[in-house]
Amino acid sequence: MKKKVFIIINEQHSMMDSQLEVIRKAFPYLDIAYKHVPATGWTLTDIRCICTHLIDETVVFVSPIPAMIKILMDVNGSDKTFVMHNDKREKKELPNGKVIMTVAKTGWQLV
Repeated sequence: MKKKVFIIINEQHSMMDSQLEVIRKAFPYLDIAYKHVPATGWTLTDIRCICTHLIDETVVFVSPIPAMIKILMDVNGSDKTFVMHNDKREKKELPNGKVIMTVAKTGWQLV
């Protein structure tokens, strides 16, 4: 059975093609599986239980779950626990004239 990279992502979010490309390039030998975080989040008890199933697995956080990141870093280490990161921002002007900064579609990396 082929090993997997588990993507932790809020159920209300979606992956950008550029994010998936980074993950596929980093882990070409792994299948992708998703762990969708409910919009209401997980309790610490839920997080601990889910983490027991992710021991020795490769995990990428697209949506940050701080307690889960901490637990998996302690158990799996930095060679199996990754976070999606993007330094790039794009200016967007809203219809009311307000300018906001959003994360760019390109520039994603695993850290």
